[in-house]
Amino acid sequence: MSIADFLKSKLLDMFGPPEPPDPREQLDKLLERLHTELREAKIRAADMIRDEKRVAAERDQYRIRAQQDEDAAANALHNGQDGAARRLIERKLHASETAEQLESQRATLDGRVQALRDAVDTYQLEIDRVEREQRTWEMRQRTAKLRSETRDDVSSTALSEARSLLRSSEESARREEARAEVRDKVSRSQQLSQARERRGQTEVEKEMDRIRQRLKPPSDD
Repeated sequence: MSIADFLKSKLLDMFGPPEPPDPREQLDKLLERLHTELREAKIRAADMIRDEKRVAAERDQYRIRAQQDEDAAANALHNGQDGAARRLIERKLHASETAEQLESQRATLDGRVQALRDAVDTYQLEIDRVEREQRTWEMRQRTAKLRSETRDDVSSTALSEARSLLRSSEESARREEARAEVRDKVSRSQQLSQARERRGQTEVEKEMDRIRQRLKPPSDD
């Protein structure tokens, strides 16, 4: 016998086996942890969205600079100012390269934002599941208490009826738990798909609006 096994044996002799964990306490701790992680995921997503917007704004500035330099270079070439045009084109190329790098950075941030949004949706679904499990556990506790109270002070006929009622209640609880588990899995998949679809539709609408604006004829002003 190893020293660890010997000490474990002595502790069991002195204090007996450890008490099993309280299911309600475990569920409460799990729910608390899930809420904490959900808040943290929302904070990270908000920070990431701000970073993405900042990078996108900086990218747009460089794109504007590149276009302005290109227009100025074209004007310089038209006026025979080749040296000035060359400098403007070099600056335009640098601005375009910087804009591409910023766009790559923005796309990376966008991917992380999408992942965090999925995580937020998943955390919320898991919280809903644990809360349902809490309600099921409380129902079982009430059923057990009713069984204990009924056992002490009823006639054999009444006891038989009470047992039948309790069995029916337990079977109903098990069926409800099984249905809830199935609904949970289906709902989780549907909600994640719907969340992704909504975000995808939003991006499509934004892109369509951008294209519509581009296709509008220039105003007389």
